[in-house]
Amino acid sequence: MAGRRNWTEQEYLAALVLYLTVPSGRHDSRNPRVRELAEAMGRTSGSVVMRLANFRACDPNAGTVGLTHISQGDVALWERYLSDPEGTVEAAVGAFDAVMGSAGLDGESSVEDVLVADDLVLPQVTTREAVVSQRVNQSYFRNALLDNYGERCCVTGISVPSLLVASHIKPWAASEGPEERLTAANGLLLNALHDRAFDQGYLTLGFDGRMRVSSKLPHGGGNDILWRCDGLAVARPKRLPPAREFVEYHQDVVFKG
Repeated sequence: MAGRRNWTEQEYLAALVLYLTVPSGRHDSRNPRVRELAEAMGRTSGSVVMRLANFRACDPNAGTVGLTHISQGDVALWERYLSDPEGTVEAAVGAFDAVMGSAGLDGESSVEDVLVADDLVLPQVTTREAVVSQRVNQSYFRNALLDNYGERCCVTGISVPSLLVASHIKPWAASEGPEERLTAANGLLLNALHDRAFDQGYLTLGFDGRMRVSSKLPHGGGNDILWRCDGLAVARPKRLPPAREFVEYHQDVVFKG
């Protein structure tokens, strides 16, 4: 009977793609991505939703507690992902393509369909696998911040998803390994304007959780929209607050002072 047989490694990996690219609030049986993958695997949508819930219970950015029947496969795959996100995602994308293709659904649902388009400086790559891997990891980081900040800009409260950007506090290029690049403790969810100002060093975060504006930013000329943020407390995240070491790096290296 569908849903009773053991999950294969290929199925685990294909489900991981959904977990990393689909926001947690859409991990339900009504999501067409969930239904398509379930159909391709010959499983129920509910079984796919349960797999996503198990992944969430393993996810250090989610910190979910209460699920007691997490399989060794769930835990092992997450340990594999956190130790080698690029390699694991490349394998997962290959598995997703294979599952969807074998069911004749590859033209209806591809990994690229669910990837976000946040601006992020990434190493130049030439293969589709490497590009998709980087974008999947970027989507995971974005979704972690959307969840952590309730899908609202932590400075202005803007809640239009297309206007929100997952901002690294310690820049992606300077971060060392997945423990820095993928943790929500190294991120702020900002609207596009404040993200750009933060990235360019005109804004930073104080250790007291309040925004600071650079003295290099002139007053007037419309810049008051940023100056109004000076001393403004950012919204408190649900779980992971910005880590001090990342904030310190931004203050010392990125902020214009």
